[in-house]
Amino acid sequence: MFETIPLLREGQAIRLAVESLYRELGDRYPSNDRNAWWKKPYWTSFVFPDGKAPEGSSVNEIVQTMFAGETPDTVYPSAIGINCTSPAYIRGLTEQMSQRMAVILEESDETNLVRQSPPAFVLYPDGGLVYDVVTRTWHAPKNAPSVDSAASGEDSWARNVGQVAKWAAEQEYPAKEGSQPVWRQVLVGGCCKSGYAEIAGLRQELQ
Repeated sequence: MFETIPLLREGQAIRLAVESLYRELGDRYPSNDRNAWWKKPYWTSFVFPDGKAPEGSSVNEIVQTMFAGETPDTVYPSAIGINCTSPAYIRGLTEQMSQRMAVILEESDETNLVRQSPPAFVLYPDGGLVYDVVTRTWHAPKNAPSVDSAASGEDSWARNVGQVAKWAAEQEYPAKEGSQPVWRQVLVGGCCKSGYAEIAGLRQELQ
């Protein structure tokens, strides 16, 4: 798991490092078994302060970088997504990631690795609170969903996160064999300043 990635080049470096590790282990422990013990799945989740990548990269660029340029050494992430980001921004970010992933899948040849095994989508935003360095307290910003009532209310953390996760799970792209899911599965949870109440509310929302 590689999470809270702020920069596009860091995501790219992670993918290259994993591919390098696979080459080294493949030379040391030759195997044609796709489930060889050293072939471990990994995921990359990015952080978007204020709803944007810190360096200004677009969501499209991030997804494209993690799932483009297939070579014999390619090892795609088993999942990609968003973590440690305010729930105020996750709907738009999820839509952008899903739309770009759908295009990649639709344009990929049926023999491509990403087409044969689409990634999962991971979503675990923060609790929606921000830290006030003057008062040294945490509080909910005006533009973020409320976290005061995790299990109820139109703007609750659990409802917001749950609805976005369900939307992501429903996304499809056109293929010869009919519409196919964009994401293999959706994994959802919480990050900093989300607690037992929020996770309990999320479970109730998803049941």
